[in-house]
Amino acid sequence: MTEEKSIIKVRTGWTFSKSIESSDKGEYQVIQLRDVQDLSLAGLDWANITRTNIDSTRTIKTLQDNEVLLVAKGHTKTALLLKNLPDNVVANQHFLIVTVNDTSKLLPEYLEVFLNSTSVQNWFTVNSSGSYQSTLTKKRLLELKLPTELPIEHQQMLVDLDTSIKKEKYLQQLLIKQREQEMDKFSEAIWSSLK
Repeated sequence: MTEEKSIIKVRTGWTFSKSIESSDKGEYQVIQLRDVQDLSLAGLDWANITRTNIDSTRTIKTLQDNEVLLVAKGHTKTALLLKNLPDNVVANQHFLIVTVNDTSKLLPEYLEVFLNSTSVQNWFTVNSSGSYQSTLTKKRLLELKLPTELPIEHQQMLVDLDTSIKKEKYLQQLLIKQREQEMDKFSEAIWSSLK
């Protein structure tokens, strides 16, 4: 067993054999690719995540706090640390779920930052298979060298920096949106005066 395999555990999302049928009173919430396309500063938009019922004889392994959800299909392999999860949440088969077994060597928060870094995203591009749609396998992910030699204090500093950058981006985007709305009001006023 390699060091990476002992520090993390990787499993695939729940395989649905047909399309996911939405049910307002469904027992499970299912995270799908569309749910991670436009993540906000707050994370997943739980109000819009599909609820469904899963009828299976197999044990249904639900997602847990501090697991990292990783998109396995598509160009960008977005990683998302799961926090404050409601009960009975699963991810579909287009995700890999990563659990950190040894948090004295690797913080789950830093694993999210690391997996989303440009260097690792480039590694994913080179090491994913599929000509039509890029797919990262569990086996390939376990071959990724993890930064376990980086001291925990440094990992936490990088997590804090990443959080700060995300907040700054959010505020900048908010400011841009407000300025665009101002411009629209001026344009509308000018247009109205020309009628």
